[in-house]
Amino acid sequence: MLEYSMKESSIINVLKHMRQHRPRVFKRGELSRYIAKALRNGPKTGSEVVAYVGKAKGVAHEGLRMSVHVGLSRGKIKGAWVSDGLVWTIT
Repeated sequence: MLEYSMKESSIINVLKHMRQHRPRVFKRGELSRYIAKALRNGPKTGSEVVAYVGKAKGVAHEGLRMSVHVGLSRGKIKGAWVSDGLVWTIT
């Protein structure tokens, strides 16, 4: 067995922690489909889209906020939907 000093041991623990990935919530393209479905029902704010996706997926919406906002931004770049200030609509 290798023996590590306290300093080396803490560095190893930090590196092990950094390698851990959060499990994926959505499969490829699934988030975009949920966002499109939410926006088909009419214009919504970002938080309303997050709430809709959370309810449809069955996941607490607190953990989805960043993922949904990244998905909204990517869709905006692709031209799938647009935002008018705080309100998002499908194009």
